[in-house]
Amino acid sequence: MRCISTCAACRRRTSLPSSPSSAPGSDHADGPSLLRNGRPALHRRAVLQVRTDAPRDSCVTLPEGAECLLRATGRRRSWSRPSRRAPVGCGLAAVDCGFQPRAIPMPLLRGCEFPDRLLYRPESHLWFAPLGAGRFRVGVTRFGVALSGEILLFTPKPVGVELAAGRGFGLLEAGKTVFPVKTPFAARLACANAALDPSAREMNRDPFAAWLVDLESLAPLPQDLLLRWPEARAQIERIMDRYAFRDLADFAAPLFHEDDRDF
Repeated sequence: MRCISTCAACRRRTSLPSSPSSAPGSDHADGPSLLRNGRPALHRRAVLQVRTDAPRDSCVTLPEGAECLLRATGRRRSWSRPSRRAPVGCGLAAVDCGFQPRAIPMPLLRGCEFPDRLLYRPESHLWFAPLGAGRFRVGVTRFGVALSGEILLFTPKPVGVELAAGRGFGLLEAGKTVFPVKTPFAARLACANAALDPSAREMNRDPFAAWLVDLESLAPLPQDLLLRWPEARAQIERIMDRYAFRDLADFAAPLFHEDDRDF
C-alpha cells in the first residue's frame, strides 16, 4: 500500500530518497513500512508533522477547571487542577462541631487580630463564633493571651454541665497563675477542644484555631451581651490603655493577682 495523500507534507516526504529498508530486494521495496492499523509509516510521520505545525490552543481539551499554560509557540506545556486543600486564614477549625473557617482579611488593633465575623466580650477577652441554634464556639483573643503570659494548660469542666452566667467553664494555667474562664450567659458545656489536652500551648501561637469549648445558651441572649467588632473596638482600646498595651510586639505580660484578673 502506498500513501495516496495529496497534502504538501506527504509530497515532500515522498520526494525524499528512500530509506535502506526500501532498497531493491527488501521486504519493503514497493513502499513505506506499515504500522498498526495498516497505516503507512511515511503517512503517519507526515500527518504528525502537519499536526505539530498546527495551532494548539484551538483544539486542546483539558479537565474542567484546569488552567492551560502555553509556550510562545502555542504548544501545551502543563495544566494544574484547582487546589482541594481547605482554605487558610485565621484558623477557626471545625474539630468536633462542624464550624468551617473562611480565609478573609482581619482587622488589626495594636498588633492583635480581631476577625470581624466573630462576636466579643471585651471585659473577659473572649471571642464567640455563632454556630447556630444558640450554640457558640468560645476562645481567648490574641490580646487576652498577651495579658495572660504564656498559656500552658486548659482544664474544662465535664461535658454536659450546666452553668449559670458568670460561672467558670474551665481553668487556664499561665506560668504559676491559675484562673477560671467564665461564661457571660447561662449555658450548657456542649464539647471541649481535645487538641488542648495535655498542652494548651497552641493558644499562644494561634488563639483562633485553639478554641476552648462550645457552649449552648439556656436562654435568649441580651442583644448587647456579645458585641461585633465595630461595637467592641472602643471598649477593647480602653482596656489596652489601662494596661499600657501599645503594641503586641513589645508588650510584657503583667503579674495577675486574685483581685484584678479579667477572665
